[in-house]
Amino acid sequence: LKTKIIFWDEKSIYLRQFFVRNNQIYAEAVVKAILVKDRRKTPPADFMKELGLVIKRPERPAYIDQFINLSEEKITTT
Repeated sequence: LKTKIIFWDEKSIYLRQFFVRNNQIYAEAVVKAILVKDRRKTPPADFMKELGLVIKRPERPAYIDQFINLSEEKITTT
């Protein structure tokens, strides 16, 4: 499993995860994660700062907007 940070905002961090074997990608996923410290949601920038990570926030790719919209849709069953 290889993970790449795509983007983060005030609440969440967005990752791309690749499932790789013998240098071949078998699956790929976009993941939205919420970081938690002491049972409280922690902004990704604070979390990274605490870990000593100095990463410039990337520009938000257009597909993340689509991902956010899809993830916020209510799931209905018929």
